Amino acid sequence: WDNYRNYIQGHWMPEEGLVAATLADPGRPGTSYTGFAGVAPEAASYDADRATFVGDGSLAAPAAVAAGSCGNSDMPGDGRAIAAFAVEIELAPGESQTVTFLAGFAGDAGRRGELRDRYLSPEKAERAFEQLRTQWDSLGAQPAIETPDQALDRMTNFWLKANIQQLSRAIREGTRGFRDTLQDAMGIVSFDPDTARELILTALAHQHPDGRTVRQFSYNGGPHDDRVYNDSPLWLVFAADRYLKETGDFGLLDTVVPFLNTAEEGTVFDHLGRAIELTDGLRGHHDLIRIDRGDWCDALDQVGVEGK
Repeated sequence: WDNYRNYIQGHWMPEEGLVAATLADPGRPGTSYTGFAGVAPEAASYDADRATFVGDGSLAAPAAVAAGSCGNSDMPGDGRAIAAFAVEIELAPGESQTVTFLAGFAGDAGRRGELRDRYLSPEKAERAFEQLRTQWDSLGAQPAIETPDQALDRMTNFWLKANIQQLSRAIREGTRGFRDTLQDAMGIVSFDPDTARELILTALAHQHPDGRTVRQFSYNGGPHDDRVYNDSPLWLVFAADRYLKETGDFGLLDTVVPFLNTAEEGTVFDHLGRAIELTDGLRGHHDLIRIDRGDWCDALDQVGVEGK
């Protein structure tokens, strides 16, 4: 783990056969997460303390590597946490063996054990990698293009899809931009409509009964950014329109979604109607939809603050 300063302790968990380290969230005081790591075959020794592992050596030649074993060190809170393992292997001439490393995040011991049992062996890890390869290979399926420019084909058929898929699933940390989420849905719907539907419904749940929406919403327990951006509600309409044209799943419109901070619920069609009615009422002196704070483009800020 490179972000040493945020790890407040690290320990060997003998009942789990893993090193677990607690990571403090610098953006949310009092909040922490637990990272873990393990190895198969079983480790003969371990280090959870970086200073012990490096010793009087260097990062290029740690003392533990030179000695052929780790120091079974824990990091109680006054150093830097790592997870290093020494595995003893005997090889016959021409023989090979596979060592499998597992790392992840899980605060619950039961969940860590579940992940360990699912992945921590060469055979289980290879099955998981094969599933992952199949998943990524499927991105190249339809919709796809074939042109004389192979670089363009690769960019369109794989890399653009991979980028938007990862962006929509994992990259937006802590809070998600409301418009960003719906633009993700519009970008991914042609090859992953289930994720697009999920993103649209998630965004709808962050709409107020009067049609307003949040600027950004938190999905880790933090406060939402409830600043008003006039264009945000309309992205619900754009994303739903793109989804319906791509999938024909008009049942989406009858799906019931709660409004934010209230017991009131409405169908998706009702949500979209309130978004349009709200925006239609935000007109300036020339009867055009008014631009206020960063609407449509973040650079267009404070354009319509005088109601023009």
